[in-house]
Amino acid sequence: MSNVNPRTGIAYGVVSARNVPHLYDAIISDGTDETYDEAYKDRVHTLDREMTDEEEETFSQDYQCDEPMYHHVDGENHYETQFLGGAPLVYVTESRFVTYCRPCSPCVPGAGDLDSKWYSAGEWGNDIKLAYCPDPEDFITDYEPEYFYFVAETVKDENGTELNVLSRVPASQQFEFSVTYQIVTFKGEDEEPEEESGFEHESLTGNLEYLLEVAREFNVTEPSCHPVRFSDGPRVWWSSFDPVHDRRYFEQGEHKTYSLHVKDQRAHEYLTYHLSWLPAQRKAKAAGK
Repeated sequence: MSNVNPRTGIAYGVVSARNVPHLYDAIISDGTDETYDEAYKDRVHTLDREMTDEEEETFSQDYQCDEPMYHHVDGENHYETQFLGGAPLVYVTESRFVTYCRPCSPCVPGAGDLDSKWYSAGEWGNDIKLAYCPDPEDFITDYEPEYFYFVAETVKDENGTELNVLSRVPASQQFEFSVTYQIVTFKGEDEEPEEESGFEHESLTGNLEYLLEVAREFNVTEPSCHPVRFSDGPRVWWSSFDPVHDRRYFEQGEHKTYSLHVKDQRAHEYLTYHLSWLPAQRKAKAAGK
C-alpha cells in the first residue's frame, strides 16, 4: 500500500513544512539530497565512468533543482521531503510518535493528514487512521503556538514496538480547575495531629499553559490513581509531595501541601506529559539511554 510503512503497517504522516519550520530546516541542513544523488548517478551513467574532480566540481556548481527531495534519519525518526503544487511537505515515515488523524487526499494516497483535525482513540472510525508524526518539540515555532502538544497514551505496532500517541489541544481552549490545601499540624508525641483543608483557589480558568504554570507554582507532582466522580462530573487531581517549608513549618510543626483538581481528561493528560513523562524522557536522553 502506498505511503504506509511496510515493516510496521502504520501510515506515513504528512505535514506542511510551514507548520514545522525548525524540523524542515534540520532535514535540509542535516539530511541527504536524494534528487542531487540521482542526478549525480545519471551523469556518471552517461559518461560511463567516474567523474574527475574538476568535472564533479563543475557538476555541483551547475546543478539546480527547484523541488529537491531530502531524506533524513534522526535516531528513531525518519523523514522525507516532497513537493505538492509547489509547496514543500514533510513525510514522517517512521517515528516513536503517532497520532489519530484524517487520511490525506488522493494526491497522497494512504497517508495521514497531520495538518487536519487530530482525534483521540475514542473517536476512532473508518475515516480516521493512525499515522506517524514528529516529536512534539518539533512543532515549536517562532510565533504564538496554535496548539499545545502532549503524549496522551501508548500503543504497539505490528512488531510489538511501543509508540507514543501524540494529542493536541487548541491554545485558545479554556479549562476549569481549582487548588485546595491540606494542613496537618503535629503538636507532640502524645497528641493527635490537627487537620485542616480548604480551597486555596476555588475556581480558576485558563488554557493549558496557565494550568501548567499553576501546577508548578504549587509544586504538584503526584497524580491521583483514579478519577473521582463528583455531582458535576469526574475529576482527577495532582498533589504536592513535600510540605511548604515556611516559618509555620519550623516553629509550629505545620505541614501544608496542595492539590490541583482538573475536570477535563485532556488537561490531566497534558499535566501527565509535562510533569511526569517529559522530564523522565529528558533525563533518560541526558543519560544516553
